[in-house]
Amino acid sequence: MMAEMAVAMPLMLAGEQVLAGERGMFHFPSPDEVRTQPISRAGNEAGWPFSVDDGTLACVWSGG
Repeated sequence: MMAEMAVAMPLMLAGEQVLAGERGMFHFPSPDEVRTQPISRAGNEAGWPFSVDDGTLACVWSGG
């Protein structure tokens, strides 16, 4: 019952109003919606927030 309410409440609150560009709660991103960017640490850069020195950063829509 609680799981059903957790799914139903956001749908009821949203009603028929959907903003332009918004996707449904169960939208699965297609490959063209994935953005990537190469990253690399420059020398002894302080405060590098990643666990690797270089790689590819991926950005994928996750909700809303």
